Amino acid sequence: MSRHLPAFILAISLVFFLHGSALADNCNVDCNKKCCQTVRITPWDKNTICEPACKSSCEATKFACMRIDSRIPAISTPNTIAAVTKLLQTSCASAFQAINTAVTIHQGPYSAGSDAALYYARDLLIRAGFFTASDFANVRIRWGNLVGDGQTPDRNLIFINQRYLVQSPTALYSIAVTIGHEMTHVMQYRRMGTDNFKCQYSRMFLDCGACQDNRHPLEREAYDWNRANNDRVAHILGLSLR
Repeated sequence: MSRHLPAFILAISLVFFLHGSALADNCNVDCNKKCCQTVRITPWDKNTICEPACKSSCEATKFACMRIDSRIPAISTPNTIAAVTKLLQTSCASAFQAINTAVTIHQGPYSAGSDAALYYARDLLIRAGFFTASDFANVRIRWGNLVGDGQTPDRNLIFINQRYLVQSPTALYSIAVTIGHEMTHVMQYRRMGTDNFKCQYSRMFLDCGACQDNRHPLEREAYDWNRANNDRVAHILGLSLR
């Protein structure tokens, strides 16, 4: 788990954590100022045009932000670690869910058809030989309102941060390399078994002080995929990372 908008709601609703400063920014943002501009067709005419994906994403994030208390601690705080520790004593699945909850905020709807970028990035990874089509069998890829770039809360579900719901080569690059990272976790689920993966992930999370970076062995494997392949993804998309 590495670093919107008509007819359906993503199938999880969780208790939510964000860093205080980021939370404050999201709560106070002026979505009209951020996503809209005034266009004058004639000197006496004025039209306001808003970019739909930006406006919807901004409003959804702001709505979610206002539903939670900015004093809620970030994932690495003692309270969060204590909660995961307690849950791990009784249920690995519950402990793992608590970790996922800490990096997920309110899930809102997103527009029909906006999945196209996700599927294009997935197919790019298949065509380039990073994964096979069968690797993606039964794996759902969704936009999500996340603190980080991606998340794999279960063996057949990947969330990609909805900040990448924009049409640009750099956004597509970010989507593709994040899917690659998260697919490494999908392969870990399959290799280890779902319950064992959740147990081991939770234990390693606590052993490294609530880290989700290279100090966490399962995360390190996923970041190794990025180190080995991000440049090639960029080259396929005609981007320079230098």
